[in-house]
Amino acid sequence: MINATPLHFLTKNIDRDNVFFPNFIHRTGFRPENTDNTMEHQPCKIKNGDTLESIAKRLRVDAEELRRFHNRNAHFTNAIPTDHYLPKHVEELLIPVDLSALRKKYVPQSLTLRHDNTVISGESIAVSHSSAMKMNGAELFYAKTAYLFAMRKDIGEAETVCTIDKKQVVDRRITPMYQALSDRIDFISIPLNRLVLKLDETGKVRGIANQDEINARWQSLKTKPEVNELFSDETGRQMEKSGDDDFKDSLRLVKETLLYRLLCPDIFGDKEPGKRTSMDTDLKLASNFFTTQKVGFRMEEESRIESENDCFILKRRYTAQEDTPGKVLSTYNAMLKDFLRGSPLEYSFTIDCRYRFSYDTMTMIAIDCRLMEKLNDSASFSNEITVNFNNPHTTP
Repeated sequence: MINATPLHFLTKNIDRDNVFFPNFIHRTGFRPENTDNTMEHQPCKIKNGDTLESIAKRLRVDAEELRRFHNRNAHFTNAIPTDHYLPKHVEELLIPVDLSALRKKYVPQSLTLRHDNTVISGESIAVSHSSAMKMNGAELFYAKTAYLFAMRKDIGEAETVCTIDKKQVVDRRITPMYQALSDRIDFISIPLNRLVLKLDETGKVRGIANQDEINARWQSLKTKPEVNELFSDETGRQMEKSGDDDFKDSLRLVKETLLYRLLCPDIFGDKEPGKRTSMDTDLKLASNFFTTQKVGFRMEEESRIESENDCFILKRRYTAQEDTPGKVLSTYNAMLKDFLRGSPLEYSFTIDCRYRFSYDTMTMIAIDCRLMEKLNDSASFSNEITVNFNNPHTTP
């Protein structure tokens, strides 16, 4: 008599993570009971050149956890072996519909941010923007504005385009003595109420797709009687010329406006959580004390993953290049030193930015930014910007 192992015993005791099955099970096409039926699954197409590790990195999960999940849900003829080799006949992996449970178990050593695996957009983006200047302990100027923006990103094979629409100014406050002037020149920002920006793979703005539209809006504004009146004196004519230059070719203006650099951040590329990196940047901003001086910056960047809080946080600190004080010293001595009680120049200019994503879906949640330019301890200019994307955490 030949001893036979009952089929039901085999199917209960087979290790579904081990690709070893008796020949007769292969022939029957028998599929053991799904042992992971608490998690819905969906197919993930395996592309040419993919490995299990590359797919796991793209999904931000552990490769071994992904293999185990697939094997528990796939037909055993499509199982992935323990060496992670993807058999040629396997055309798709079965992955969880909701990857959050696997992601919470795994903190990768590195991750890559790209346009197509992040969501930085929204239909109701709330922006708060405040500025203040102080000298010798007195506040000379204060302004705070709240906006609503809509932002859409279109990712094509050749380029990525980001459309930014200023929908509404919700609130505006300013030092009373400057209120009338602010009201008169408020139209200056109108040509940029809609921007269509061409982005490179890092997120940097490399062109403006609707430049003609921007210039047409500016030319239309100039025909209004109240604007013509404003441009009637020498100061007004200088303002008109500046507008002509800025709205005929707006790329420089956009690159040197901190708000637009936050809405379209150049943060894409490889990140190593917990590691600090330092580099020179192409960021140049006008000094708020030395208006003809453009300040360049060096940047330090670090990131961390807080999987238990569903957060990926990226921090950047920009510091004025070391040669900046020397470039502004003569202007300081001629124009500001006596006003600031004769103190020798001590200059600093820093920008601290914090980007917060949902780690599960890599959807941008909020951006916080603080700019501080200081002369000695006697004068300071601060600029604070907060951006809340008000997005549901949808998967890109």
